[in-house]
Amino acid sequence: MEQVNISDLKLDRSIWPRGGFDEEAIERYRDCLQELPPVVVDRETMTVLDGWHRVEAHRREGLTAVPASFDGCAPHLFLARAYALNVRHGLPVSNSRRDEIILSLHEKGMTQQQIADAMGVSQGRIAQVLSQLLAANNWDTRQGIRDYLSGMSLREVAERHHVGKSTVERALREYHQRKDLIAQHLRNRGHLKSVVHY
Repeated sequence: MEQVNISDLKLDRSIWPRGGFDEEAIERYRDCLQELPPVVVDRETMTVLDGWHRVEAHRREGLTAVPASFDGCAPHLFLARAYALNVRHGLPVSNSRRDEIILSLHEKGMTQQQIADAMGVSQGRIAQVLSQLLAANNWDTRQGIRDYLSGMSLREVAERHHVGKSTVERALREYHQRKDLIAQHLRNRGHLKSVVHY
């Protein structure tokens, strides 16, 4: 561990799993700066992988340096490494953010085991998340909506199309929003008498 100038640190929002500051956490940290663990920084790029709130607490106290320990990984793994470091303490990282990271790494061609190793998550969990995400992207949304409108329950539609209930709910929400927008547009455009004119 060593002291690092805050001005030398790179705070890259694209690799920050939480994505926003929690003001209460910063205020708590300001009260106990000496007791906080060091921030984790990539040695080569000086990118902060873990400790954004701690850096901000030091900055607000008028300090120019922060205790840091060093880590190293390839830049394309920064977000996965930051997730692995952040998920074990502090403010929770949302499951949707976790899923975005998993899908992003999958799309870059990484295997499930490589993703698991990079993120500190079990390979089985990675497989489960990818299965749900990929099924959600590939299911027949129109048919699912028709099934629901014909009287099937959300659970029955989800089971029939092998997707989660939340995926069906999201599709229905989007369907109703589109339907409402079209109806509102047609109401506001009184001179249109048919869909052909629309």
